[in-house]
Amino acid sequence: MSSTELERHDRAVISPAGKVLISTAWVLGTSVPSWILAVCKVGLHSSCGTDASIVILPMLWLVCIALTSSFHARMLGHVDEVQPSLEPAPELHHLPRACAQFVNEAAAIRANLDEPHDALARAWQLAGEVDRARPEIRVIIEQYGATLDAVKPLLEARMRRGRGRLSNDQLAQRLAAVLSAFEDALRCPSATTFR
Repeated sequence: MSSTELERHDRAVISPAGKVLISTAWVLGTSVPSWILAVCKVGLHSSCGTDASIVILPMLWLVCIALTSSFHARMLGHVDEVQPSLEPAPELHHLPRACAQFVNEAAAIRANLDEPHDALARAWQLAGEVDRARPEIRVIIEQYGATLDAVKPLLEARMRRGRGRLSNDQLAQRLAAVLSAFEDALRCPSATTFR
């Protein structure tokens, strides 16, 4: 993913400050019915004649929050459409679709190593998906010599305490090397590879 595409992607997603602003507006907006009743001094009395507005107005606010929570969640999760990159993707016609998806996912992880811990988690998931792939897909991956077996030692080294623990920079470099080797093996099969 190019830097221009990453910038477009960042603009498409609501920023943390934008999410705080939306949430604040939502909380204030849901309190409007309660404020209207309070300002208009609508008589809310219980059966014994006491003022029930202390209980009813907050309950009305909670009901409004419950009724609009799905709308709030959709607003926070809104993502503008990101135009695809104009750069042509490398041809993967020699691979089955599942293998090509693995290659593309590895490339996407490698392109976003700014948060190495998150990238490692995604690489671990990808390694699990590769291991759980259909037998014929696993055979093809093995024939090309592609592997993500090195992800597990990286995870263990990251979880280790003390001097043996990998720094963010070390983790990013090693993870990039593992993912790159996996991609290259499947993108550029050797002449001796057969299917």
